[in-house]
Amino acid sequence: MKRVITAILLGMLVVGAVLGLPTAGTAAVLGGFVIIAAWEWSGLIGWTGSHRKLAYSVLLALLAYVVWQWNESALLFPYLNIAALISWSFAAILVIVVQRQRLHRFVGITTNGVCGLVVLLPAWSGVVWLLENDSAMLLIFFTLIWVTDGVAFFLGSAGGEGVLHRM
Repeated sequence: MKRVITAILLGMLVVGAVLGLPTAGTAAVLGGFVIIAAWEWSGLIGWTGSHRKLAYSVLLALLAYVVWQWNESALLFPYLNIAALISWSFAAILVIVVQRQRLHRFVGITTNGVCGLVVLLPAWSGVVWLLENDSAMLLIFFTLIWVTDGVAFFLGSAGGEGVLHRM
């Protein structure tokens, strides 16, 4: 229940920001979520200690600011998306290789940290671009994410993996 209440409150915050704040304010709110995601990412890849997690989150925040400045002139956005597409393709291949051959030594903490930046920065940049160009589409995008996440949560709570395997 706590997760549902948190999701509703954060959803209201995002919708309120999209509808009520200027683009820079909404980008900052969404950037806050990305910084929290960077903190979580650093923990997932095994970085211990608050100073490392903080340094990683600050690095992401600084890079997001640079991306924001370059996006204002529309110079970086296409290249950032191409870099993200290439990195996602590489990541998919790497996951397959690691799973098939268990070559864990090729996937180190530094590589995972770089992957986090490549995942989080283009995601934030894409959301901000959508905000600037079609805020209604952004709200539809968020709604799609929230609905699918909610359905997955409730299906998982109702019966775990068995429910999903019977579908």
